[in-house]
Amino acid sequence: MSTIFCYNLKKNNSGVIVRLFGSTNDGYSSCVHITGYRPYFYSTIPTAFRPELKDSVQHKLNDIAKGFARSTYGLTADVEHVVTGLEIVTGSSLYGYKEGDSTQNFFKIYVVSPRIITGFRQALSRGVVLCGFQPEGLKCHEANIDFEVRFMVDTNLVGCGWVELPPKKYRVYNERAKTTLCQIEVSINVEDLIVHSSEGEWGKVAPLRTLSFDIECAGRPGIFPEASEDPVIQIANMVKLEGTTEPFIRNCFVVGTCAHVVGSNIIECKDEKELLT
Repeated sequence: MSTIFCYNLKKNNSGVIVRLFGSTNDGYSSCVHITGYRPYFYSTIPTAFRPELKDSVQHKLNDIAKGFARSTYGLTADVEHVVTGLEIVTGSSLYGYKEGDSTQNFFKIYVVSPRIITGFRQALSRGVVLCGFQPEGLKCHEANIDFEVRFMVDTNLVGCGWVELPPKKYRVYNERAKTTLCQIEVSINVEDLIVHSSEGEWGKVAPLRTLSFDIECAGRPGIFPEASEDPVIQIANMVKLEGTTEPFIRNCFVVGTCAHVVGSNIIECKDEKELLT
């Protein structure tokens, strides 16, 4: 399936669902709900930190996040785990980096929603008590990267690239469970998703349908049309299948009558209201 990307929170705010919209190779519109991917960012580690304090630090980070996430970012009170994980990783800061610089340890902080990362960064930079008794400001890294970009980099997905869902690894939504108008709607864990490199047979463009339209108003000379003053009198549109040279749908909605347009379907409407509805 070739893909276009968006995301939303689960209904119970327990994590993020990434949704990929696209088309199968046979032209069926598809939506894939991807679970299991956790947003994250990095921060420096407090001076007094010791490995045995990791669980305690995660608990304190979670309390800090809950304090602002519920009031500012709309997470409900039943969300207990705003910080969903904490890892110690090794790397180098890009600030003033030069070849040969030594590496250092960082916190990798997983959170329930990418929406809270900005507020989290601000809270940590102002100073928090995680180890010891004195507040310490922590510098955050990669906290300003768009969640969509983060997901695509981590999964090696490119825009309109191809993904594959292995048999028995996904769940098909029935008509009552569907949340979109796509012909196929499924869910899969991110660990089971196969992302193909856009090379060879996977470098082709999917049979996506592209709608192009043009709106004409009975405008006043020299004045940009305004909805309250200038009625819409015509909407023309075309639908083209990617990979083909000619549109397979050509429509022209008009108010009143219109002369025949070769190759187009003319839909005559009695007034602007009918045209727009």
